[in-house]
Amino acid sequence: MGADGAEESRSSSFWTKAKDFAVSTLHVGVVIFIVLHSDLITVVLYNSKIYRSVMYVGFFFMSINVGIGLFLVFYVSWWLGRNLEQYHPKAIPVATAAAVVGFVLLTIALWPVYHVMTPVLMFCLLWGVIHFASLL
Repeated sequence: MGADGAEESRSSSFWTKAKDFAVSTLHVGVVIFIVLHSDLITVVLYNSKIYRSVMYVGFFFMSINVGIGLFLVFYVSWWLGRNLEQYHPKAIPVATAAAVVGFVLLTIALWPVYHVMTPVLMFCLLWGVIHFASLL
């Protein structure tokens, strides 16, 4: 029974990882479709209706979030091999707060172009980035 249980556990672990990979890949694909279909890059670069100063501040807060995430994942976890919560206990709440502020500011900045669809667009982008990071 022990060998069958171990093999069953490995098999279910494989299928769980395969399912997670498929879901993450699907989310990233949906985000790529949304970005291309909504002309988001062109709007961010050239549209005069968006609030540029609010967008830049939103990008700043999102870059704080990404910077903290990169520091925690690559330096603390991989390089030092330490636990994130014990090494820097306040880093995750600060990154979360920066992401929320950045999300709200980018929603405000893009509202004149996408109107009611802006929160949906931003939410899809957020989940796409999260799932892209899980693929790494």
